[in-house]
Amino acid sequence: MTRVTGPPTQVHSQVSREDEGTAVEHPSFVPSFVLGTGDDRRDDEAMAGAIREFEGLRVTVDDVVYMPSLDAPPEKPHPFVYFISIHNDSPIPVTIRGRKWVVREDGGEVVVVEGDGVVGQCPVIGPGGHFSYNSYHVVARRARVSGAFFGETAAGEWIFTRIPEFLLEVPNWA
Repeated sequence: MTRVTGPPTQVHSQVSREDEGTAVEHPSFVPSFVLGTGDDRRDDEAMAGAIREFEGLRVTVDDVVYMPSLDAPPEKPHPFVYFISIHNDSPIPVTIRGRKWVVREDGGEVVVVEGDGVVGQCPVIGPGGHFSYNSYHVVARRARVSGAFFGETAAGEWIFTRIPEFLLEVPNWA
């Protein structure tokens, strides 16, 4: 398994192949941009206790579309666009600070992508509000996708909400 690391503003990637006999490790649930790096790195256990799942924040996967017209590398020729909404059903504002995606392909490859913000933004979602966006993944074959968004309340509390699992189903005609 490889892990590419760098400053917390860079995207991190972890790749493993179950079919090559390498067990897939479950990456730390707390992303590195929360933990920091080098001398600024905080203790995993301390941070894991300091971040909690926030009941007032929820994610919906609004649509997933196979888009063969998008650019994709030959080794991952299947691009999918997904449409996501983050809803704040709580009475307090929440700022989304980052995300972590886990893409598990049927062939055994697992890719973990984490980074700051959402599509280059750190949206503040007010009570009763939502933030919607779209982005895309490229895969070699059918894949299951899940993850989490990480945020901060107006009081400075670190929180997260889970991204419900969804499928990237390559059509038979592709």
